[in-house]
Order: sequence, then C-alpha cells, then structure tokens
Amino acid sequence: MAPKMFYEILLKPKPLFFRIGVLVSFLMVCNGQSNLFGSEIQYQENITKAKKYLVDQGDQLNFQAFMLGTYLKKKFPEVPAFQKRVDHDQILENAPQIKNFRRIIDGKVGFTIEDLNSVGSSIDKLTLRAIHCDLYPPHNKYLFEVEEVSRKGGYYLTHALWALEFLKDNQCDTQWGDKFDEVEEQIVSEVVHFIESADFYRDEVIEAIAFLYSSGNGHAVKTEWVNQVAFNQAEDGGWHRVAMNQDTNSKTTMLALWVLLEASYPNSERVSWIIK
Repeated sequence: MAPKMFYEILLKPKPLFFRIGVLVSFLMVCNGQSNLFGSEIQYQENITKAKKYLVDQGDQLNFQAFMLGTYLKKKFPEVPAFQKRVDHDQILENAPQIKNFRRIIDGKVGFTIEDLNSVGSSIDKLTLRAIHCDLYPPHNKYLFEVEEVSRKGGYYLTHALWALEFLKDNQCDTQWGDKFDEVEEQIVSEVVHFIESADFYRDEVIEAIAFLYSSGNGHAVKTEWVNQVAFNQAEDGGWHRVAMNQDTNSKTTMLALWVLLEASYPNSERVSWIIK
C-alpha cells in the first residue's frame, strides 16, 4: 500500500485505536517485517498464537467456537482438530436451539418443524429454515423476511447473510431466480456499511468480515479491516468479544482466526457448511 493511501486512512474520521493500528502496520512494512498487507507472512504470528489459544482450551471450547472450527477444518487443513466438550453430544440431543445446528457439526438432521416453535429469535428461525431448506422448502415470502430482518443490523444482519449461504449450499436459491442475487447484493452492501461504521472490532464485526469471505464476497473485504482484526489480538492470543471486556473469548477468537486465514490464503476454495 502506498504511503499516500496510508495518510488518507489516518486522516479519516476513525477512532484513535484504528488509526494507530494502521500506523503500526505501515511501520512494519517500512521496517521489512511485512512485505505485503494481507500476506501470509504478516499474519502468521497472529495465526499461530490464535491456534495455540484455541487448542489450549481443550474440551472447554464453547459450542459456537467448535461449530465454526468444524467448518474451518474443512477449508483450511492446517487448522487443528478441536476437542468436543464432554457434554456436546448431550447438548446436541437435548437442547432445542442447538441441536438444530448439528447438520453443520456431524451431518445429522436434528430439525423438525415443531422444533422451530421452541426457538425464540426470529433470525435463528430463518437461519434454521435455510439449513434445512432442501428438506422443508421455505415459502415464497421467506427471502423477503430475511431481507427485512437484516435491516435490524448487528447479528440479525450477519445471520441474514449466513442464511443466504445455507440456501446456496442446499441449492434452494434458485427458487427466487434473479431476486435472490438482488437481495444478496443489498445485504452485502449493508454488511460493508456495518463494518465501516464500527467503532470497535467486536464479535459481530469480525463475524461480518468472516461471512463476507465464506459467502463468496471476499472481494468486498478491505485490507485495513483485516489489519485491525490482527492488531486487536490480546496478549494471550485470543480476542475480546466486546470492547473493554477483560476476558478473551473462544468464539470471537475462532472468527478472528478465520478472517486471518482467509486473508492469508485468498485462493482457498469455498466449502459447504452443510454436511450431507
């Protein structure tokens, strides 16, 4: 990145910590510690520390982190096989909201229409519909419901993009023809704006970047975003879920690892979330 572009970024109305992160990255390039933003060399130390942090969690890795790790292991062979918690199998069998996601974990179908009524969040209901849309075809208004929910922002927005991924994995997107592409383009635009407007790269912001990559929209990811994710890594190798949070979080760390791997290996092939 040319010095002029660095100055333009530093002069943007961004929080001080963001501009410091960009400045540190620029100095790394000048000092020869990194030959190119987005290269494997720059992020390798971050990746190594993140993997150690997650492996050290042992069987205490939370369910969301384990689910994301299952996906990452398929896409990036260098990702270690993370341990399941002792109670994961019991959770998958008995927790209504969680067991419906097991198609991502082990390919088993734990979802029934009746289970849908036990899920409180509207976006989780839409996400689960997408995960199982080949078995339980959604109604014609489903896509517009996803679009409407996405306007709430935050996790509603990121999970709306995630739901579109599941529809494509199950080849359900053809139900809406060109309209699907229009809705995806709109949601991707909203996700980009959400990231640009963030005052701290908290969990849902890192998730937004990761879902841009996995949905085939990695071209929308800006190098300065990835640099900021790397800059926010804590001393223990993990990432904070929210600003000023004293404890690092395994799910947020798995998301950050994912973003850094995507940036380091831009030619990696897309893999399906759904295990069949």
